[in-house]
Amino acid sequence: MIEAVVIGIANYNDVYKRLPGAIHRDAMGRPLSSWRFLILPFVAAGWPKHDLSVPWYDPANWAVASRRPVFYCFERRRSGGRSFDTNVLAVTGPGTAFDEHQAYSLGQLDGDTALVLEVCETGLHWMEPGDIEVVDLRQSFTSGLDGAGVHVGFADGEVWFLSARVPVDKLKEFFLVQRAKAIDRGKVLEEYRLP
Repeated sequence: MIEAVVIGIANYNDVYKRLPGAIHRDAMGRPLSSWRFLILPFVAAGWPKHDLSVPWYDPANWAVASRRPVFYCFERRRSGGRSFDTNVLAVTGPGTAFDEHQAYSLGQLDGDTALVLEVCETGLHWMEPGDIEVVDLRQSFTSGLDGAGVHVGFADGEVWFLSARVPVDKLKEFFLVQRAKAIDRGKVLEEYRLP
């Protein structure tokens, strides 16, 4: 499912010549919605009209907020969580492709730059602003949805399923733009790649 999201990011980039910001803000800097909501038209057609000028929870967006997009919300909650919670997070923070102070286009990134990953039990509605800071990545994130591993989407459009054994410190390096340019995904992560 994360493949559709990576394609949506690329489609957004094709139109706007840059990646979406992790948080879509109004002119005053107030957070309105997540990048997931922003790229919705680039991921799937046929969704109800939505209004990016108001917060994601505004009544103008209820028709969209009440739908469960399987490309963002593909895990049914085992512990009774909300079915509208996202399983796809961007990795944000200084030096990442989703750095709030540096806008990137895919053309500026090495193809090995990691953009998004699947996460279990986020507690975030898919339209709600919120992701994971690169400094907060922990080994537990490599377990993914089923405990076996994690799907990671890269700037070149590839999605790799990596074993839960992948050291988080090695994975974290690929979320850092400059570090991803200096290392080779195949050499560092291939031994952890699962079919």
